[in-house]
Amino acid sequence: TTIKIPVIQTNGTIQGPTDICYGGQGRYKLPQWPTTDIQWEIVGNNNNDLGEVILTDQRNEVVVTPYTSGTITLRATYMNTLLHCGGQAEFEIFISKPLQISGPSAVCQNDSSVYSNQDSASVNWTLTTNTGTPVYTLANSANFTYNFSQSGSYILSAERAGYCAGEQKIITVIAKPTVPEGIDGTPVVCPNSPYTYSVQNPDPQATYVWSITNGTILGSNIGNQVNVTFTGSLPPSIEVRSEVYAPVACYS
Repeated sequence: TTIKIPVIQTNGTIQGPTDICYGGQGRYKLPQWPTTDIQWEIVGNNNNDLGEVILTDQRNEVVVTPYTSGTITLRATYMNTLLHCGGQAEFEIFISKPLQISGPSAVCQNDSSVYSNQDSASVNWTLTTNTGTPVYTLANSANFTYNFSQSGSYILSAERAGYCAGEQKIITVIAKPTVPEGIDGTPVVCPNSPYTYSVQNPDPQATYVWSITNGTILGSNIGNQVNVTFTGSLPPSIEVRSEVYAPVACYS
């Protein structure tokens, strides 16, 4: 027959993670000594400015939520109510800052976008597809620039010693719409006379936006066709492009 004999140590040993990410949590515990009252605290914690100690349903366990970066000390003061012996235990926890990535979450295909971190620190960047396939890596740089030639979903992450991994940046690359086949309308015009131009074989799912040089658009510049007048200044021209909005405007 074997029985466990709990020994109340004068200097106990706290178990738990030595590193926590700012904004995260860590669980810490002492041995399960019966009839032992434990008081947990963060040394130097005034009004929870360093962190918060959250009690659990087990008196020998707590959850620590840090509110600062750097090193904090978790202290447990305990007393066995039956034997009237106790002690104290301390545990140093390093709180690392997360790398927060800033930059657009939606970009157009074939556009270059710049991403950075909140501390402008030189970090190691990794860009993957949403399935985890590596696309591009960049080492020891404060900024990340990439030209997204393919539409789809991407994940950008950053790493650096002394920092914990922050939230990954999910980037949606929106495919550019199909270029309009052409413009129907007269290529020979008189000044200050109205003319109508239209898109050849328009796509019913597309949004067409018109622009004019040395002329005026009469009414809306959005649609499959447009009414215009030309001033007579040279050179007169008209162009149309197709656009999508999901959630940024991308055009052909």
